[in-house]
Amino acid sequence: GGGLGAGVAPETLVVLLSFIEFMAQALGMAGMMYAGSGLYQVVYSSVVVFTAILSIVFLGRRYAPLQWVGLTAVTLGLATSTVSSAPASGINLASLPEHLASHSIASASLERSSLPSDEDPSVVFGIVITLCATSLFSIMYVFSENLLKRGTSVTPHRLCILTGTYNLLYTTAHWCAYTVPNWQRLLGGPVVAAGGSWAVVALMLLLLSLASFGHSVTYFALLSEVGSVTTGILNALRAVCVFFLSSFFYCSAHSEQCLTSSKLISSVVVVSGVLLFSLFHPSPPAPRHSPSKP
Repeated sequence: GGGLGAGVAPETLVVLLSFIEFMAQALGMAGMMYAGSGLYQVVYSSVVVFTAILSIVFLGRRYAPLQWVGLTAVTLGLATSTVSSAPASGINLASLPEHLASHSIASASLERSSLPSDEDPSVVFGIVITLCATSLFSIMYVFSENLLKRGTSVTPHRLCILTGTYNLLYTTAHWCAYTVPNWQRLLGGPVVAAGGSWAVVALMLLLLSLASFGHSVTYFALLSEVGSVTTGILNALRAVCVFFLSSFFYCSAHSEQCLTSSKLISSVVVVSGVLLFSLFHPSPPAPRHSPSKP
C-alpha cells in the first residue's frame, strides 16, 4: 500500500533511520553538555510538538482541541525556559552562525574549559542544537511508526537490533576516523588535566551503554504495543525527575542547573502540556448511515 516511505525498501529505510538516530544522539549529547541536563530535558520535551506536526503532514493524523492546547502549552513552556536561560546582555543573532560553526559537536564535552553559566552564550547554543536533535528524533519516530505498522517483515524486536547494529557501525567508524587520531587532544589530555580516573570513565561508558540499550528495547516495545499515552507520560515523568535531580546534585558547580522560579514554571507548563496531549484523543468520526431504500 501507499504511505510514508512506501517506495523505499524496509532495509534501506532502517539504514537511513539508524543514521538519523546516530546524528540525533550526537547532537543531543552535545546539547546536554552545553545547556545542562535539566534544561536539556525541558527542551527535549518539544519532541511531542515536532512529532505531532510531522504526523499531521506525513501520516494524516487528527488531534483533539485539548491536544492542541497541550501543544501550545509545551511551546510556551519551552519559550519560557529559553528566555530565562538567555544571557542578560542579550544574544547577537548576527554572530550566531559563527558561534555555531566554532563548536565541535564530536568533542563538545571534552573541549569545554568550564561549565556554562547564566551569562554564557553557549547555553543558547546548547538549546539550539538540542532542538535540532529533537527534530531528528521526531523524524525517526514518525518513520519508525510507519514502518512498523505498514505490514512489513520488520518487527519491533528486529528494528531494535538492526538500529543498534548500524549505530554501532557508525560509532566505530567515527572513532576510527576522528577520535583515535585525536586521542590525546580529545581524551588523554583532558582526563589527565582534570585528574580523572580511567576506571570511572570506563564505568560511565558501560552505564551509558546499558542505559541506551534499555531505552531502545523499551522504546520500540512501547511504539508498537501501548502507544502514545504511556510514552507521553513516561517522557513527562523523566523530564521532571532529571530536572530536579540535576538541580540537587549539580547546582553548586553549574549555575544553569539550579532550580529557579521561571524554570520551575516552565517545567510545570511543559509537563502539563505533554500529559494533556497524551491523555486526550480525537473522537472517531460518526458513521454515516445511508438512507434506507423503500
